[in-house]
Amino acid sequence: YKAGCEWFEKSASKDIPMAQELLGDCYHQGIHKPASFTMAKKWYSRAVNSGLPQSNCKLGKIYLEGSIVEKDVRKGIRLCETSAKNGSMEAKLYLAKRFNEGDEDIKQDYGRALYWYQSAAMANNVEAQYQFAKLLYSGKAGITDFSKALMTAETSASRGYRPAYLLTATLYMHAPLNSKTKNPTAANLAKAYMWVQAVLRDGDNSKEKEIAKNMLKKIRTVMPESWEKDLNGEVDDHLQRISSIALTSK
Repeated sequence: YKAGCEWFEKSASKDIPMAQELLGDCYHQGIHKPASFTMAKKWYSRAVNSGLPQSNCKLGKIYLEGSIVEKDVRKGIRLCETSAKNGSMEAKLYLAKRFNEGDEDIKQDYGRALYWYQSAAMANNVEAQYQFAKLLYSGKAGITDFSKALMTAETSASRGYRPAYLLTATLYMHAPLNSKTKNPTAANLAKAYMWVQAVLRDGDNSKEKEIAKNMLKKIRTVMPESWEKDLNGEVDDHLQRISSIALTSK
C-alpha cells in the first residue's frame, strides 16, 4: 500500500485526476506518510478541479468522522451535497443512506433521503431505484405514490437487482383489485407470480425466500395452473438475460 501511494503521488503531480483523489485517500489514512488533513484537502480539491466531483464528498467525510480534523457535520454534509449536485453517484447514495438511517450525528430525514434516492434513480442506479420505490411505497417521507413505486421497483428488478424482486412482487399483489372478483387483476397476478419465482430461483436471502413461498401459495389459490408454463418461460428469459449481461460485464 505504501508503494502504491508513492506511485499515486508521482502520477498526481502530473495532473492525473484519479491519482489525485487516491493520493488524498493516502494522506487521509496516513498510509505512506503521516495522516494530514492539509494534504488530503489539497489533493481532494485538485481532484475536484480535475473533474472528479466525488472527491468533495471524500473531503466531507473527513469532517463527518472528525479523525484528522475537528468534526463539523454541517460542513461535511454541505461538501457531500455539492458533490452530489455535480453528479457524483457515490455522494448521492451516501447522503441518501445517511438520511434514511439516521445516527448520532445526522438526524433521520426521510424527505432528504427520498430526494437523493430519486436523483440517483433518475441517473439509472438500480440500488437507488429499489430504495426510492421502497421509501415511496412506505410513505415515511410524507409522500405515497403507489404507481411510481411499482414502476421504479420493476425497473430495478428487470435490470437484475435481486432485492427488488420481492418488493416488485409485493407491490403487484397489493395493486388495486379487480372490482368484480376482488382478486388481483390477471396482469398483476401474472407479474406477481413471475417476480416471486425470480426470488425463489435467483435470490440468496433465506428470509425473502420464505416470504416468497407464502406469497406463491396465495397466488396459486386464484391463478390458473395452466398459466405457469408460459410464465416460467418468461422468468427463464429474464434470468438468462441477466446472467448474460453479468458475464459480458466481466
